Amino acid sequence: RKNHEREKARLIRQVTERRAEVREKIIDYLRGHPCVDCGEDDIVVLEFDHIGDKVADISVYAGGGRSWERVRAEIDKCEVRCANCHRRKTRERSAGRDRLSLPADRPSRVSRLPVQLSLDATLGVRTCRVCSKTKPLIEFPYRSLRRQTRQWICLLCQREYTNDWYRRNSNRQIAKAKVRNRRARADLRIQVRDYLLCHPCVDCGESDPDVLDFDHLRDKTANVSTLMQSPVSWKAVTDEIAKCEIRCANCHRRRTASSGNYYRTRSSR
Repeated sequence: RKNHEREKARLIRQVTERRAEVREKIIDYLRGHPCVDCGEDDIVVLEFDHIGDKVADISVYAGGGRSWERVRAEIDKCEVRCANCHRRKTRERSAGRDRLSLPADRPSRVSRLPVQLSLDATLGVRTCRVCSKTKPLIEFPYRSLRRQTRQWICLLCQREYTNDWYRRNSNRQIAKAKVRNRRARADLRIQVRDYLLCHPCVDCGESDPDVLDFDHLRDKTANVSTLMQSPVSWKAVTDEIAKCEIRCANCHRRRTASSGNYYRTRSSR
């Protein structure tokens, strides 16, 4: 037991020392390799952009106690780009993928005033024409809320019919749901992009929506990008956006690194 604890402590110390060594060498490497596209040399915003066969992110190797030789072998498959240029390059490579054509004349939803239910319309009984059972009127779904009229098939029979119909048509319904979800996500992407086109980076003024981020200031519920994939309502997205400032990837990285006291920030001073 004593030897086990000693060996465990030795391994932890070894990994910690190797991690620190690798981080210092990564910093030295980045100091000599500015962004290949724009020349940005701030190591806080520089990233390794894989152009060869990727095994793992450099950050994963650096934090995992890998040897410098192994990390350097992975670095050799990369070009160094700042976060903004990396974002643009990734966008360029993925151009044309995941695009969804939306009809130009999609009808907008019409908001309706709430209907005041009548107490008289909920009283009484009715006999279901399927199961022939007499049940309270409230167990029969409304046919028309405006007219306060109800159907002649009870809720239980309708539910059984609906479940049976879905079992017979599930594949078609799932396919239709996927199309609706893709369409809803595409709508959200368009609306978010339109928002970003009107809101440049609050720090440097960068206006390219491809490199702009939502930087949360308070009460974060989820990343805006995560909400866009849900999909959720546009109101839910704007409620989350209201908690954010817009920053480009570079400025976002600098602010996050500074507030988090990252090792690259300490080394760049």
